[in-house]
Amino acid sequence: MVIVFHGIIAAVFLVLFALAGIVIVLFGLPGTFVILFGAALYDLISWSMAISWQTLLILLVLAGLGELFDVVVGGIAARRFGSSNIGTVGAIVGAIIGGIVGVPVFVVGSLLGMFLGAFVGAFAVELLHYRSFGKAFKAGIGAFAGKVLSIFVKLELAVIMLAIIMAGLLF
Repeated sequence: MVIVFHGIIAAVFLVLFALAGIVIVLFGLPGTFVILFGAALYDLISWSMAISWQTLLILLVLAGLGELFDVVVGGIAARRFGSSNIGTVGAIVGAIIGGIVGVPVFVVGSLLGMFLGAFVGAFAVELLHYRSFGKAFKAGIGAFAGKVLSIFVKLELAVIMLAIIMAGLLF
């Protein structure tokens, strides 16, 4: 009876961590690592290795790739739209500040703040650097597009991670 109880508690934690991980990914944060932690916690609470260490390793690699992609694609997108290195840094700092400033707006504030912050950060720095509205605007659009793309890719990775966990539990 105790093992069944542990299994139910573990499943509840896994579901909670999975849902939290997906929501966190939507806000541009490392939710894939939350999902990985939930899978490891499932094994610890249920006193089993239903999710094998190989599966946990695959999840770790996917989570790491998601975070690496998040950083790299933002820089690449901004660069393809004409941003300089300092403009890329401006986009990253702007996204962080925008995400923090947007917190008071219920549910979507951080997300919108992050997108707009990436745009404004790249735009402002490039406007100071190039003194050209057109180039600065184009760099801001690139930073915005890169942030949107990276969140969608991380969301896809999170769903893939959940599918791997479910497959590991069912088979």
